[in-house]
Amino acid sequence: MYIPQYYRLVKGVGKAETPLLAFDAALRVAGVGDYNLVKVSSILPANSVEKDKVDLQVGALLPIVYSYYTKLGGEAPIVAAVALGIPEDRDKVGVIMEISGEMDEHIACDRVRRMVIEAMQVRGNKTFDIKVVSSVIVPDKTLYTCVFAGVALW
Repeated sequence: MYIPQYYRLVKGVGKAETPLLAFDAALRVAGVGDYNLVKVSSILPANSVEKDKVDLQVGALLPIVYSYYTKLGGEAPIVAAVALGIPEDRDKVGVIMEISGEMDEHIACDRVRRMVIEAMQVRGNKTFDIKVVSSVIVPDKTLYTCVFAGVALW
């Protein structure tokens, strides 16, 4: 059974002529563009340790909880945010929640933080830390723009 031991919060913004290339550019800015991302749900493994960079061999499979949003043009900001709940009792699992869309960054961060609080409380965690990471930008009028935020697990 594979259980990740490390995690890292990542974020990026990318622009390109196609949505997929904008997504790829955002991944490269976030530092996870050279891995095969495997989207997973919302659990931070017990006793996992935060690292300052993903230190896997390039091309490796990388489990990640992420949020993204891609758009061409518009006046409203686009945002992707994730929040991580880390229990004080490190023998318990934490949670990761995500949100994205056209909205104010403060609203997105508040909503994702509230989701973490509820999910942690449901699991019986009374004391925990919350970390939030987000990407926000007003989309480019001529290039697709992608915002990306995630928690990589390995």
